[in-house]
Amino acid sequence: GEATAILAGDALLTLAFEVLSDHSEESNKTGESNKTGESNKSGESQKKSGSTNKEGSLDSARLRAVLELAKAVGWAGLVGGQSLDLAYEGAEIQDMALLERIHKGKTGALFMVSCVIGGLLGGATSEELKKLREYGEAMGLAFQHIDDALDNEHEKFAAEAREAVMKNLGRCEEISRGFEERGETLLELVRVFSDRMKKAV
Repeated sequence: GEATAILAGDALLTLAFEVLSDHSEESNKTGESNKTGESNKSGESQKKSGSTNKEGSLDSARLRAVLELAKAVGWAGLVGGQSLDLAYEGAEIQDMALLERIHKGKTGALFMVSCVIGGLLGGATSEELKKLREYGEAMGLAFQHIDDALDNEHEKFAAEAREAVMKNLGRCEEISRGFEERGETLLELVRVFSDRMKKAV
């Protein structure tokens, strides 16, 4: 029922913080390596496993990832977006800017933080993280506008939304290609959303 669904959401949210902050597996591996005295091999292993990256240590990246997640699901993200959505429940939204503000706070925040966390743990540079953040926000908006079109919601904004989707997907494609081979997964998502948009038209 609804109560179980809410509890499941609470559990998954806290699990996300647990997964990000728990690096016992890396700690155990490092401890075993130190016991054998193979410090050089340990260093090489840590580099291969990603325990160091362009912006600092994996521990530092994990802390930043936790912060990004907290902001994305908090008052400035999911909670704020949902609160705004509830405030207009049953009322017709008259402003496209307000609609996008709600979408950015909910779906947009989820897409954005997913991209940023992936970048942080993957060793992205500050400039790459900036691009991933932009990609996530744009893709989140595109997703929600397409979803609205498929569900015949907010039809009064259909033309504006379609234009916004094409603009956002175009920007996402540009960002994806900037990552060259590493951006192939990002580019594939653009293709999937483009196909999905065709079904909504």
